[in-house]
Amino acid sequence: MKSNISPQFNLVTEPWIPVLRREGHIQEMSILGTLQEASSAIDIIGEVPTQNFALLRLLLAILHRAIRDPNTDRSGPQDIPEWRDLSNNWNVMVRAATDYLEYFHDRFYLFHSDSPFFQVADLQSVNNDVSGLEKIMVDVPNGDPLFTLRNRRGLEHISYAEAARWLIHAHAFDPSGIRTGAVGDPRVSKGKVYPIGPGWAGKIGGVHLVGPTLKETIMLNLIAWSSVDFVCLDEDLPPWERAQLDSSEDEGGREPRGPIDVYTWQSRRIRLQADTEGVTGVVLCQGDQLYPQNRHVVEPMTAWRYSEPQSKKFKMDTYLPRLHDPSRSFWRGLEGILPFATRSRMQSQAAQLLAPTVTRWVAQLGPYQMGNGEATLRAHAVGIAYGTQNSVAIEMIDDQLEVPISLLSDQDGRLTQIAIDALAAADNAVGSLANLAGNLAEAAGIGREEKDAPVANAKADAYAALDLPFRTWLAGLSPKDNDPAKRWQRSVERVIWRLSRELLANSGPAAWVGRTVNDRHVDAGLSDLWFRKRLREALPHGMPDANEEEKMDEQV
Repeated sequence: MKSNISPQFNLVTEPWIPVLRREGHIQEMSILGTLQEASSAIDIIGEVPTQNFALLRLLLAILHRAIRDPNTDRSGPQDIPEWRDLSNNWNVMVRAATDYLEYFHDRFYLFHSDSPFFQVADLQSVNNDVSGLEKIMVDVPNGDPLFTLRNRRGLEHISYAEAARWLIHAHAFDPSGIRTGAVGDPRVSKGKVYPIGPGWAGKIGGVHLVGPTLKETIMLNLIAWSSVDFVCLDEDLPPWERAQLDSSEDEGGREPRGPIDVYTWQSRRIRLQADTEGVTGVVLCQGDQLYPQNRHVVEPMTAWRYSEPQSKKFKMDTYLPRLHDPSRSFWRGLEGILPFATRSRMQSQAAQLLAPTVTRWVAQLGPYQMGNGEATLRAHAVGIAYGTQNSVAIEMIDDQLEVPISLLSDQDGRLTQIAIDALAAADNAVGSLANLAGNLAEAAGIGREEKDAPVANAKADAYAALDLPFRTWLAGLSPKDNDPAKRWQRSVERVIWRLSRELLANSGPAAWVGRTVNDRHVDAGLSDLWFRKRLREALPHGMPDANEEEKMDEQV
């Protein structure tokens, strides 16, 4: 069923992207308005952080195509000098985007009888159902209105502007699951189409770089592909430069042609239902499937991990996106985003981690853009953790980390190794505290199974207490620092020592008396001695000598 209000609401000129202005207020802007005001704007601020990520990728796709090489049709700046010229002359970028968007203006109508943006005009489910808006609104958990701040009206009727944002978000992050079959889709069986996984951005651990203004954020992520040996094949095009989609997946599936393709990948087939006041419903069906194996040659905004099972299966080195763990702060996975931290078990074997192309790009960019090697950039981790076979969004990942440019461009590896060693020292120190918690539990008579809770709590408390100290230490990491490892280990020691004294103080009389466990006597005093030994091993440069320990004990 085609929209009866088309053509209407053109995203090029109508306000719909929420932008945080320097003055502190949020203003909805059109695509052109966002680009024109990017130098005086701070960031995109949508309903949820993943929405901001999806919108940034849309803007990047537009700009890459707007400044493409007219002779080769290769997208984006061709090399770093051209990137630098564009960065210094933002008006040139805006003019190019204006011309480009004017040419494709008719493909950006949210409602259009033939080619509605990111939709299929005549999409119809086999049972002619139209779903409620909660189907594409990820801030309504499981579609349950009891767990949202929206009132009932807010779930029945939303503005065109908000609908456009959720439309783009659905293609990027829609959970997996069985979907209503679309008329004309050969995959339909008994009125349904089986799961094809979340939207593409939901299958990666999203990472992008953040500058002090939206313009700088855009430029930091606008990669000159030739500088990072990235794959950009012919027809690496966004949907608005392709033939209008119908309800079915391309015959035999479709391989992505490059980063523009994955930035705008159509994971679903969607049609918004609207009236003259706003959007009231949605037809949501399966779209194009995209498997994650070895997409590091086309997807720049995630780290990658080597998969031994997948490598054996495909008989070739195979990498999968390194997803974010919502139980771990972003800094604990720092190694995965550092361009020169790639590790292999042996010289003849594949690297275990691949950094995101966007951070490898900044390593190339550093000397051109930063001048001062002690400057920092924010790396922003964004994603969704799904549950129950990826069919429901259960937690959102939104974490930022100040990273020194000198660390990202650390070709000799000295600072990189210091940062990796710092993470290892923290993990080992936390392990010593967890071991103390387990020993104290056993000494108090708690069984092996029951002691898992105090061990997990000790770890959680330790990492929470180390969070701000590590972020502060990392932001100040510099080639000029004489002994950053010692400075970090002393910080860790102070945190872990304090927490260990609290564990001992709360252990209770039974733990001090102790008991025999597996032919070994365990009590609080012995547990403390074992803890001190392990902590010294974990922090060889950070532990105080015996006299200092005695003073610390007195202070506690």
